Amino acid sequence: LDTHAPEMQRTQVENLCLQVKAMGFQDIAETLGRAPDPPDKRTTDSAICTLVSLGALRADRSLTRLGHLLASLPLHPQLGKFLLYSRLFECTDAALTIAAALDVGRIFTFTGSQGVAERKRLELSGGLRSDHWVMVQAYRRWKRLAHQPEEQRKLADNLSLNHRSFESIDRVRDDL
Repeated sequence: LDTHAPEMQRTQVENLCLQVKAMGFQDIAETLGRAPDPPDKRTTDSAICTLVSLGALRADRSLTRLGHLLASLPLHPQLGKFLLYSRLFECTDAALTIAAALDVGRIFTFTGSQGVAERKRLELSGGLRSDHWVMVQAYRRWKRLAHQPEEQRKLADNLSLNHRSFESIDRVRDDL
């Protein structure tokens, strides 16, 4: 027996709203409201406001050029806009890793001595206290060990990072 709420009721719907507009539907809330288990109206309204503030939708709820671009990306529109800006600032590689890591989710594990792992992460980040930069640097090191899967696992364990998440980050980066 499935006790989970339907996906539309438990996840962010910004990308779904963009897809609805990209398919040519005029009223996002009405279209999603017709689903067997629609998202809460407040969730849909909040998603639409987010898309307007991102510049993906105009105030009249029509799709912008940016909205068309974001609808073509397989990730949350905020991460999509982040990636588009990364092209302008010529930092695409790092941005791809950050976007993929944020899309994948749980990267850091909390086992063993956190103090030791924190010191290693701080060293890895060059003294910057940025989880994002740690993800970029850790992924780069992990990727350099591509032909040494056991060494990849050791690196992840050593930094209290989830090895399977790195595999997922790699797949998401390839998709993007």
